[in-house]
Amino acid sequence: LEQRYSKDQILEMYLNETDYGQDSRGVAAAAETYFHKPVQQLDLAQAAMIAGLPLGTNRFDPNADPGAATDRRNYVLDRMAQLGKITNTQARAAEAEPLVAYPKTVTIQAPHFVFYVLNQLKALYGEQAVENNGMTVRTTLDLTKQNAAQQIVQNQIARLAPHHVSNGGLVSLEPGTGDIISMVGSVDYNAPGFGAVNVVTSKLQPGSSFKPFAYVTAFEKGWNGSTQVQDEPIALPNGDGTMYVPQDYDGRWRGNVTLRRALANSLNIPAIHVLQYAGIPDTLKTATDMGVTGLGDPSQYGLSVVLGAADVMPIDMATAYAAFANNGTKVAPRAILAVTDRYSKDITKHDQPAPKQVLDPKYAYMITSILSDNGARTEEFGANSPLKLSRPDAAKTGTTNDFRDNWTVGYTPNLATAVWVGNNDHSAMTGVDGITGAAPIWHDYMEQALADMPVQDFTMPAGDTATKVCSQDGGLANPWDTNTYTEVFPTDQPLTRQCSSFGFTITQNSDQSQPGNNTALPNWPFINQPPPFYKRLF
Repeated sequence: LEQRYSKDQILEMYLNETDYGQDSRGVAAAAETYFHKPVQQLDLAQAAMIAGLPLGTNRFDPNADPGAATDRRNYVLDRMAQLGKITNTQARAAEAEPLVAYPKTVTIQAPHFVFYVLNQLKALYGEQAVENNGMTVRTTLDLTKQNAAQQIVQNQIARLAPHHVSNGGLVSLEPGTGDIISMVGSVDYNAPGFGAVNVVTSKLQPGSSFKPFAYVTAFEKGWNGSTQVQDEPIALPNGDGTMYVPQDYDGRWRGNVTLRRALANSLNIPAIHVLQYAGIPDTLKTATDMGVTGLGDPSQYGLSVVLGAADVMPIDMATAYAAFANNGTKVAPRAILAVTDRYSKDITKHDQPAPKQVLDPKYAYMITSILSDNGARTEEFGANSPLKLSRPDAAKTGTTNDFRDNWTVGYTPNLATAVWVGNNDHSAMTGVDGITGAAPIWHDYMEQALADMPVQDFTMPAGDTATKVCSQDGGLANPWDTNTYTEVFPTDQPLTRQCSSFGFTITQNSDQSQPGNNTALPNWPFINQPPPFYKRLF
């Protein structure tokens, strides 16, 4: 080329022929695509963004990842300043300019999923092979369920528009295989400014949907659904001289509550006590083992992490909750089933990690038992909330305390789904929480997606035992107690604490090795029947 053409001619060909993403060949097409203006009218910041695109047109697409695109643009500007092509003042001014680009109108079906698969293919086979080798790709997507999911998300976001809600996302997968059935990355891929961003693979704060990771860690350490903690005002030091004063969502204080009641009704103060017992490092390790990526160093988190003060991706939350449904076995998400080349030769690369047992089935089921207990959550959510399906299900909501994010994540034995609702600019919604924002999407999608599947109930594993306990304090139910429920305990950690129906706790032994046992009192003669003089009190 250099023997035949001048440097300027080579640069001209490069600028006219290079791929700049979104089907744009050359800088003139890129200027029209991203900024709706002729290339001669681009300002310095816009030109720098386009100049940085060829290194990775998907990675630095401003509509798919504004942060990465901004970083890449600023790198170009810094290099221009270093080379003396612009001044430092010009560079800083251009870097301060907000990056606003238009997405190319896309008419393909399930666009966020398609580009999710495309990025995986490029990572596996290389960009040139994907673009030039005529691949045929068979994916996991169920297009009927996908179209239903997209419509359900759009309908709910339209209903919530008066509450300053503009976007939502959904991802659904099979717990046993990890196969992604549906992926809605935004309310509309072509929505200006945010539509092309895939919220399913974006870092967002999970609110209370993070709590089950702390609870299951506490269960591994000996607590159970009948263990009691205090729901009362607390103030905790932040380490910087200020105090952290969490509150329950409804502003009430309930005193002693069992962990079943606390988790089912998403009580915040008990969750903090659970995290104090479980430990932040171990809780984050549990979440990571179950599929939540990128949590980083545990030392950067405080107790508020159990209320959602961490950034997670919806697809990771669906994966982690699927592990609960899958008896503690984590299966990585899968989008690609098979790939053939232009000659119909199978060139599939199976890169999905092997399934991994990350929880003992007995502890996974203890969480499922609570999250599927519609009676236990009725206190806060009502008997007929959107968390209740026409078949057995387990579900958890999440709302950040400033109403910037709300979630519903839940599962049946054969489908796990995570839903997020909010705004891409992280502005606060008005009076919308997980049960009113995300839960209706979750409910309607799950009902439709499961309609052609057999009804399955959750099966208690051999390591668990169901025991009748009293609702008052989770102790072993007395024969005369009519206010009882069934709690699940590890078979090797049976409950020995008697219900304190008379205002004090009566136990049959002084074994303190069993978690949650109260200090034993002497063996009363009426241990198995109420004394006559107490009958008058009830």
